[in-house]
Formats: sequence, structure tokens, C-alpha cells
Amino acid sequence: MIKNMNNLLLLSGMDGTGILFRPLLTKLEICAFDVHIAIYDFNTDDNQNLSHQANNIIKFIHTNFGNEPFIVVFESYSSLLVPYLLKHELNIHKSYIIGGFLTCPSVMAKWEKLFHPIWTAWIPNKLLGWLLFRHWANDELIGLFREVLVIIDKPDVLPLFKKRLSNIACAKIPHELPKSSIPCVYLSASHDKLVGINAGLAFKALFDDMAFNIVSGTHFLLQTNPDCLIDELNKNLSTKWV
Repeated sequence: MIKNMNNLLLLSGMDGTGILFRPLLTKLEICAFDVHIAIYDFNTDDNQNLSHQANNIIKFIHTNFGNEPFIVVFESYSSLLVPYLLKHELNIHKSYIIGGFLTCPSVMAKWEKLFHPIWTAWIPNKLLGWLLFRHWANDELIGLFREVLVIIDKPDVLPLFKKRLSNIACAKIPHELPKSSIPCVYLSASHDKLVGINAGLAFKALFDDMAFNIVSGTHFLLQTNPDCLIDELNKNLSTKWV
């Protein structure tokens, strides 16, 4: 744990690796924020049950931040963990949800038994870039996505990825939802074809103080437009919290 620094927890999307945070991390480095960043790896435990993963994340938080306050970013898939984490008294300064959801966000997510990452190897880079990143596509982003696919396709990781796909397909809003006074900002991408623009409304039941912003980008928002979160974080990371 590093003291006297602001703390930032990044929880990734369905890939679970955290590699796709690279464009954001590059921007954070350029901004020279005095921040301790911790990225949780979802692929270190065979048990992908949401409650179990939430307990692992809580241990991860205590290991990295102790009892110090921190900002947490939930990217897409990891937003399913919001209700589980809010049940615990964590010292969250502010939370950001990027294209998140509490129920299965689209028909595509229900195809989990048919999807295999190896299929994308047959898709030309130009088409893959357009499908994922639209006009924001470039060689760096396409290469980053293919780097993640190589990891997901490993024999010890693919079953975990499949379990997370299944979690999405079966996702339902929990019956008992905690209510939090932690400030939360939901960022929705203007060109998100995977998660509908109204998916974020479900989180209003969890947060008393919640703001919604629509920004330019695709579902891969922190890759196509990392500045949207940098602008938000700049309000919180430029000074030490009291």
C-alpha cells in the first residue's frame, strides 16, 4: 500500500485482464496525477461467481489501499459487481460506471454458448476495427484487442471467460439492493451497440447521488475516448482528498 497518494481501482470488462485499460493508463501518465492505480485480474480464480469475486476484490482493495479512500471504475461487465460491493463498508470516494448493466444488456450477450474468441482471427483488421471502434479505429487499438484475444484463448483462461459470458446472459437485478450515498457517474457511449442507453437507469436504485453523461465513443469507451474519464478524474485526482 502506498500512502499519501490518491487511490484508483480499475475493474475491467468481460476480458477480465485489464489490458484494455492501456490507453487510459497512458493518458493518466501524461497527466502526471499523483495516484496509486490498482487493476484487479479476474482470471486468477476459477470461481467466477459474482459474490465470490466481490469478496476477492474486497481483499484486493485492503491489500492495495488499506482503509484509505479510493475511486473505483467499473467497466462494462464488472458493473455486475456493484450491488455486491456496496453491501460492504468500503471507503469509496467516488464511483464511475462505464457502459454498465445489471441485467443482460442485449440479445448478443445471450449467445455465450456459441461465441469463441478464435473466430475473430478470421475477421480482417479493417472490419474488426469498424465493428469494435467505428471511426476511432487504428492499428494500436486493433492490436490491443487481438493481444487480449490471445490471452482469452488460453486453455486456463477461456473457461473463465465463458463463465463471465454466462454471468451476463443470466444477469438479473438482485432482489435486495443496497442504497449508497457515494457519488456515482454513469458514462454511456454515443455509439454503443452492445449496451442500450437506458441500461444505466437501473443503477439509480443503488445511488442517491448519480449523474448520467453521454459521450462520444463505442462500447469500448475507455479505448476510443479515454479523455472522457480523464476529464472526470481530473476533478478528483488533481488534489489530495480530505
